[in-house]
Amino acid sequence: MGTQLVQRHVEEDNMENPLIPPGFESLVPFTLKKIEDKQVISSRSNDNSKTNNDESNDNSNTKKSHKRKPRMKYNVRHSSSGDEFESDEVDQDTRLGNLLPKGVIRGCEECKNCQRVTAKWRPEEAHRPNLDEAPVFYPSKEEFEDTLKYISSIRSEAEKYGICRIVPPSSWKPPCPLKGTDIWQTSKFTSRIQRIDKLQNRDSLRKLLQVNHDKKRKKRTRSHNKSRVDNKNGINEPGEAGLHEAATFGFEPGPDFTLDAFQKYANDFKAQYFRKDDNSCNEPSVEEIEGEYWRMVEKPTEEIEVLYGADVETGAFGSGFPKSSQQVASDSDVVYINSGWNLNNFPRLPGSVLSFESSDISGVLVPWLYVGMCFSSFCWHVEDHHLYSLNYMHWGAPKMWYGVPGSDAMKLEAAMRKHLPDLFEEQPDLLHKLVTQLSPSILKSDGVPVYRCVQKAGEFVLTFPRAYHAGFNSGFNCAEAVNVAPVDWLPHGQNAVELYCQQGRQTSVSHDKLLLGAAREAVKANWEYNLLRKYNSSNLRWKEVCGPDGVLSKALKTRVEMERVRRDFLCKSSQALKMESSFDADNERECCVCLFDLHLSAAGCHHCSPSKYACLNHAKQLCSCSWSAKFFLFRYEIDELNILVEALEGKLSAVYRWARLDLGLALSSYVSKDYVKKESSLKQPEKKDDVILVSDEEGEKPDKEPSGINGPSQKPMDIANLDSIISSVCVKVEKFLGANKPSSSCVNKVDNEKSKSEETDKKLEEDVDTRSMDSKPTVSSPTGLHLNNVHRQKGPRIAKVVRRISCNVEALDYGTVRAGKLWCDNRAIYPKGFRSRVKYIDVVDPTKTCFYVSEVLDAGRAGPLFMVSVEHSPSEVFIHESAGRCWEMVRERVNNEIAKQHKLQRAKLPPLQPPGSLDGIEMFGFTSPTIMQAYNSGYGQESTLYRILGITATNAYSSTK
Repeated sequence: MGTQLVQRHVEEDNMENPLIPPGFESLVPFTLKKIEDKQVISSRSNDNSKTNNDESNDNSNTKKSHKRKPRMKYNVRHSSSGDEFESDEVDQDTRLGNLLPKGVIRGCEECKNCQRVTAKWRPEEAHRPNLDEAPVFYPSKEEFEDTLKYISSIRSEAEKYGICRIVPPSSWKPPCPLKGTDIWQTSKFTSRIQRIDKLQNRDSLRKLLQVNHDKKRKKRTRSHNKSRVDNKNGINEPGEAGLHEAATFGFEPGPDFTLDAFQKYANDFKAQYFRKDDNSCNEPSVEEIEGEYWRMVEKPTEEIEVLYGADVETGAFGSGFPKSSQQVASDSDVVYINSGWNLNNFPRLPGSVLSFESSDISGVLVPWLYVGMCFSSFCWHVEDHHLYSLNYMHWGAPKMWYGVPGSDAMKLEAAMRKHLPDLFEEQPDLLHKLVTQLSPSILKSDGVPVYRCVQKAGEFVLTFPRAYHAGFNSGFNCAEAVNVAPVDWLPHGQNAVELYCQQGRQTSVSHDKLLLGAAREAVKANWEYNLLRKYNSSNLRWKEVCGPDGVLSKALKTRVEMERVRRDFLCKSSQALKMESSFDADNERECCVCLFDLHLSAAGCHHCSPSKYACLNHAKQLCSCSWSAKFFLFRYEIDELNILVEALEGKLSAVYRWARLDLGLALSSYVSKDYVKKESSLKQPEKKDDVILVSDEEGEKPDKEPSGINGPSQKPMDIANLDSIISSVCVKVEKFLGANKPSSSCVNKVDNEKSKSEETDKKLEEDVDTRSMDSKPTVSSPTGLHLNNVHRQKGPRIAKVVRRISCNVEALDYGTVRAGKLWCDNRAIYPKGFRSRVKYIDVVDPTKTCFYVSEVLDAGRAGPLFMVSVEHSPSEVFIHESAGRCWEMVRERVNNEIAKQHKLQRAKLPPLQPPGSLDGIEMFGFTSPTIMQAYNSGYGQESTLYRILGITATNAYSSTK
């Protein structure tokens, strides 16, 4: 093995050079050394085959895998001899070129997993860093119930440390399936060898090559015969052994262990290492272990080799949290199966955008186990895509953590480049390899804030986006970790993928897929919240991240702007094609140049391989074919993405358009059906002018809905020249409407009408206030339940004779007349941006009246969208495709509130408002004389704009019959 080959090299040098300083001679017994020689001889073929396998694995790893994320967390994969630090702060006498005696000898003739520890604890030389502590949080039982909500609540305080510890309530004690006999004594995991003395002090590959060249030149003559014999036996030259060790550092697999066997191995190591001269061993404190650990890392005196069970896939080995009822002993433990703090559920909790990733990516969405022993380490790194991570310790000795805030990540990187210029020149992605430790003392001296966190059994450690962290274990323990991505992570994730693109680094997840998935879900939540009045916790959670300043809105807006710039710079409309929804359904598509994810857009070539694509930034590097042969695939047009942005920012018309066009949602399927069920079965009233008669007896539904409910005519007006007729009128309208605001003359007319309207409103308020509740029989309840003769007296009354509401509408904005048959019918036209207000019974307090604001929105190709909102309570919004239906929703909401207040025995409530008691067209003001007269100035005293357009449209429609 690599480490054994280095030991062979050390022994040969010791024999040939007797001038070794006292204390540095090899302590390996002769008998063990002979055994090692045999093992080394027999291991070369294994090493060579392993090297070849590693090379082939490296090649295969360039392809994306959903099964395992393409990263090395802590000390795994993508090893390189360049993962060493060279610093003025580090003692030059402790580098690889200087020989250290073996402090740990593992394996013998009888047992390969036994060990002899010759190194000794040196408490007088401790190097414990002087650091501040990371914060610790103690959530209550209630706070602990909502995982992501609690993390969000502590983020502002904890994120500035990069890391924090969370201590669950004392009642939270999940069972651990790993302690069952079937796993504890039979299931095996593969360990990994770690050389603690080389985590910080290693030479670069370039220096090793130079040392190898010098040694070969010096020994060429005196070692010629011996080398020939050794080469026949398959043993590398000493320098070559060192190169092989450097190339496999941190990734050399160790023996397989069960948890039971590894516990015995770890406890035996700790007992031997910390024994005293009298062979007694008192358990050292965590502080003493920390001081000894950094002494070995910074100024080692022996070679210290430990094992670490890192990155054990829970999908194969098993999780420390229960996943099924068969893994819990009592019914009271079933709650832990679905707990948000169960790391198997954590990544896809509601509110985590990782829930939009369908693949089970090991290490990101599927937790990993970490089985540690004393001094086993995880080196400085950030999580893939700068994700959050949550680590839970199931049992064992404390784990020591060190964290750097994400805001200071560049300071840490700069400090490492300062101390390791040769290594970064040789390997720019040095920080991605995760096999090098650097003392917090050195970082702190360079102005990098580092915080300490000591994790005990039963506690969580949370790391924040782009927060570098490192640490080690103080003894045998077992922890489990996984990632999560709350919505506030999105800006960090965008920075990460842009950085990966520059570095040509492979991604683990599709950031654009997560972003678009979150945005589409948020629009659906806004649809349900604003239009269907569903105020559940999920919809409220998404609503909090939307709006003009919402983190989701801003993240999407930034990404769309980046995409717009790239598209405008590169492609022509003739080259743009619609990306199929299945483009990356089975396999994620990546840029062939920089490995950037291609979920949102891609560039291809008609002449080259159909499976080869590039991102927009590298479209020109895709191939050498002519530019005319290139094509571009877009999942969404920029205009569509802008609608999505507007929907997230809160524009209701955009919510409606996106929900209808992309999500396939329709108001008719959600609203109309619900309200149709609620309509009471009434006999057709006999209409006399403005009076509606309503019978006490149940009967048939009206053959025809009251005026204004249907809104725009349902019959299509298939007139070829209708658009041109209306367009010509629109030109005249714009000349007289100016800036689409009421003119001074119009305002005067409105003001003159205000006195009359105020008198009417006052009468309406007095009428509402004076009408008290009695036990008169009622026709229907607002919930749609028919009230028979037995129960009628229990509900609020409904008047037998109900006068139609006399509405006095005040114009706020006349809007702009639009051409098209959807923007008018035989009753009225519907100007885009038209706004008015009118008084009606308050939906919040039915004993009073309040102002409602009516507005006409542009729903794009769907035509106008009608919206009514309560002026003093903007969250109360009603929206529909029909002006009449929109106000019917208001009426039904008022009835609901009346019934609710009636159950609370509230006095002076108005009667229920029956269907037909108001006309939506009139409530909007489309037929109000005051508003109609405002358009009269350009068309004479006898004709109004509404009449001109209405008659024109009606005549044109009638002529086709």
